[in-house]
This record gives sequence, C-alpha cells and structure tokens, in this order.
Amino acid sequence: MKLATGNNTKSDNPLDQLSDRELEVFELTGKGLSTKEIGEKLHISVKTVESHRANIKDKLQIDTANELMRHAVRWVEGASG
Repeated sequence: MKLATGNNTKSDNPLDQLSDRELEVFELTGKGLSTKEIGEKLHISVKTVESHRANIKDKLQIDTANELMRHAVRWVEGASG
C-alpha cells in the first residue's frame, strides 16, 4: 500500500486547480476567442463564460482580464509548440 506524502497531494502547476470547463475557457481565451464566441462554442451563456473567467482569475491569482489573456496566450503557445 502506497502512502500519500505531502509532496504528492498538491500539484506545483496552478492550472491543475482549474475544472475541465475552466480549462476549456482558458484555452479558448488564449486562442483569441471573444466571450460570446466561447459561449457559442461551448453552448453556455456569456454570463457563464464570465463566471468561469472570474474563477480562473481567482484560482490563478490574476487581477485583470488583460493579465488573464496574456497567461492564456502563453499557455496555448507553449502547449502547441
């Protein structure tokens, strides 16, 4: 039986805190889609997209929408390269 240690219980990657849907919103934000476009693509309301973005900013300790966009773009570029 393997015992969990303090090192294995928490990830060093803050993106691991995001739900699957938040990660989808984060990725589409990084690809340059607007709030409306993300909502249409994921079949959710604009208000729900905005809620996901607010949760992402909170979890990643990001203060502004511009900062969120920069992080998302960097993440998408890193994932594709």
